Amino acid sequence: MERSITAKVTAGGRITIPKQVREALKLRPGDKVRFEVEDDGCARMKAMNRSIDDIVGMLKPYYDGPVITVEEMNEAIGGAAVERTERALGPLPRRSGIAPVSR
Repeated sequence: MERSITAKVTAGGRITIPKQVREALKLRPGDKVRFEVEDDGCARMKAMNRSIDDIVGMLKPYYDGPVITVEEMNEAIGGAAVERTERALGPLPRRSGIAPVSR
């Protein structure tokens, strides 16, 4: 694709994204784009059209363990927070009805 493509701004501040750019970014009607404007006057337009289905396997190369639930993740995070706090401050008082996380 050509590196420099020009589009005209209308009186209402609108532009039509050139077809070559829409195709390169796989933009469809209804997709969103984000503009990042730098202090030097340069701007970058980023397509915001990726769905969760597109990124589901993105972390697979970094985790080789079993699939875990959100509840299991929350429990592990809570347990780690308690451990870290207790290392810094000493044992925390236990509230009834809340079981300590076992490892």
